[in-house]
Amino acid sequence: MTTNISTNTTNDFHYSYLRNFWQWGSGGDTPQLAGLGGALEPLGEQAAAAGFALTPYNVNTQNTRTRFWDGQDNMVRDDVSVLHGNHLFQFGGTYQRNWDFHERSDNGGGINFQPVYQLGTSVGAGINVAGVFPSTLNAADQTNFGNDYVAALGIVSIAQTAFTRAGAQLNLNPPLTPAQDKSTIPYYNVYFSDSWRVKPSITLTYGLGWTLEMPPVEALGRQVELVDQAGQQIDTEAYLKAREAAALQGQVYNPELGFALVGNTGGGQKYPYNPFYGAFSPRIAVAWNPNYIDGLLGHVFGQGKTVIRGGYSRIFGRLNGVDLVLVPLLGTGLIQPVQCVGAQSPTVGIPGTTCAGPNAATPANAFRVGTDGLTAPIPTPSATLPQPDFPGINAIAAGAGEALDRNFRPNESDQFDLTIQRQLNSKTMIEVGYIGRRITDEYQPININAVPFMMTLGGQQFAKAYAAVEKSLGCVTSVAACGANVPAAKLSNGSANPAYTAYFNALPTQAFFEAALAGTGYCNGSYAGVAFASCTAAAALNEAGNFEQQNVWNLWSDLDQGGATCSATQACGFNFARTMLNSPIPGSPFGANGQLTSGVGENASVGYGNYNAGFVTLKMADWHGLTLQQNFTYSKALGTVSVVQATSGFTTPNPYDVGAGYGLQPFDRKFVYNLFTVYEPPFFKGQHGWQGRLLGGWSFAPIFTAASGLPLELNTSNGDAQAFGEADGVNFAADENAVLTCPNTFGSSRHNNVTGSGGIGTAGRLELHA
Repeated sequence: MTTNISTNTTNDFHYSYLRNFWQWGSGGDTPQLAGLGGALEPLGEQAAAAGFALTPYNVNTQNTRTRFWDGQDNMVRDDVSVLHGNHLFQFGGTYQRNWDFHERSDNGGGINFQPVYQLGTSVGAGINVAGVFPSTLNAADQTNFGNDYVAALGIVSIAQTAFTRAGAQLNLNPPLTPAQDKSTIPYYNVYFSDSWRVKPSITLTYGLGWTLEMPPVEALGRQVELVDQAGQQIDTEAYLKAREAAALQGQVYNPELGFALVGNTGGGQKYPYNPFYGAFSPRIAVAWNPNYIDGLLGHVFGQGKTVIRGGYSRIFGRLNGVDLVLVPLLGTGLIQPVQCVGAQSPTVGIPGTTCAGPNAATPANAFRVGTDGLTAPIPTPSATLPQPDFPGINAIAAGAGEALDRNFRPNESDQFDLTIQRQLNSKTMIEVGYIGRRITDEYQPININAVPFMMTLGGQQFAKAYAAVEKSLGCVTSVAACGANVPAAKLSNGSANPAYTAYFNALPTQAFFEAALAGTGYCNGSYAGVAFASCTAAAALNEAGNFEQQNVWNLWSDLDQGGATCSATQACGFNFARTMLNSPIPGSPFGANGQLTSGVGENASVGYGNYNAGFVTLKMADWHGLTLQQNFTYSKALGTVSVVQATSGFTTPNPYDVGAGYGLQPFDRKFVYNLFTVYEPPFFKGQHGWQGRLLGGWSFAPIFTAASGLPLELNTSNGDAQAFGEADGVNFAADENAVLTCPNTFGSSRHNNVTGSGGIGTAGRLELHA
């Protein structure tokens, strides 16, 4: 409703109601055969997502989960405009109340509320298959062989499901009951601005806004927080800094973590994160329309034909409903994801063990569908959950989780621009300019269960020791050279090859491995009757597959045994306390798979980036029926890998230093050219007669776009996880880019006339759009 209050004052009042509803239905993870306790998923979740799952229908969570969203938004806005002399004052405000009802059947990652048996995983077999490799198998093929081996034999690498709960005691729901929440999110905004005509050729605009988007409040307190031993919500940056500081001193920081309802967190929190009250948005801009009649300036600027504009503004982003409504459901509690890693056979499995973990489980003791029955073991949930719930300590271990950082907030963006617009003639105009943007506090999910690769013992960091072994194996040269000189582990008759041990015994010793593995018995072993000459040799031989595949997360997890001493039933490794949430917890009846089988993703606001661009625009209006606009942009987008707020299961390559992932954004294009045209033929404009009606009145609007390519991403052989120890590749992945160890000989530009092979570069298509 618009009201003219006076001759110079106008008021605009708006009210809106928006209903947004969507629903995803699915048949779920239906077992393929009658009697199966869960759906079979050969090669893991990512294989199914990539479209090459060996099943008659899809059972990966991202495609089988069910969800719905029912949002009802009420908005009231009032704006006042006052014209006073050379000033146009504007001020006003907005209040919006969003009510959102959400329901779902999964944990936001790869675990649904129906049992699924992964036969192999996204990054390999998921169990220890080193003992079944043929003697002629190349090291580079071990991952695929192991994955195919367990899939073909029906060996369960991971048995998983998600239980749901409700009520203040988190009572267990009946099977196939979805989790739900109903949240209210208030939003406030006020602003003031002035457009001041300083003189006929200069206009100055300035203003200030303030926004407050409050955290969501759930009707029944159904929001889960990640907490420490004292029940206080985790500060992501502080937690990771403490881990890093301890590791640099050769110490361990790995406190028990738990999950609690928001009302049970920090003495009774109201919100899932702290409100942010500092969203003040200043802006200022100036426009100058020079008016020179003659002389050099008259030729350059013309008489009123040029406008120079420049400005600055700060804006704050909005928080997506995914983080406000969905994520508070995803921590262990209302949804309790459970994974049995290395499920054991009831007849030949490790005595007293149900879920042995990826290192202790082997083809000889793991659960095999058919041979060991049709229902693989999954930990049994309790009727209620304690508050806080410390998985692996006072309740069964949890699958991958997700939570909001206590300092979660909207991003902050400073924007600058400077443009010069010049009218060339009555139909043609050109504009050149600069656009800059600097963004901070950007959405950045982080898996806090990352390998502390800076752990220092014997005067050496693990990262340096690992890199030295990689170099010795030839992995810094090429994928083909990585492990190419390693002798076969077995002779042609199937017996162990002594030369295999001799090769690893000849590797240069690394101080970290010598200090970290001493005293547990790990280094006292042998292979093919040849004793290990050093702890480095023992680690390199036992973890050869992980070294050659750059599986840092798996390598460290195998060795992270909490200082345990080797025995026939006890794995051993590092001589210090357990450092990872997924590592076994000694003495706990729930701790065979640690606290969390993979990790927990904290959605934090710690990313940053910038964008800088120069552009040229040429516009032409109605020249013989042709109107066009063409733009050329030269730009660079840098940052810490921006992702949409709907992203789950993602982390940064180095959680301890987000800036280590700073570089070209995945969407960066250096050059972009666009041409938009509208052509109206001058013929038969009056559309008289049948010829005019047939041939007149037409308009043609072609669009042409050309751009340079997107940045090249150089992965290791395991894809976007493991190589920096940031994720397991099963429930979490990153956007890894390899560190070059030799000069770049392939450049960053297009390569023409390169012969394709293996289905890559052998086919293409051309698409035209009008």
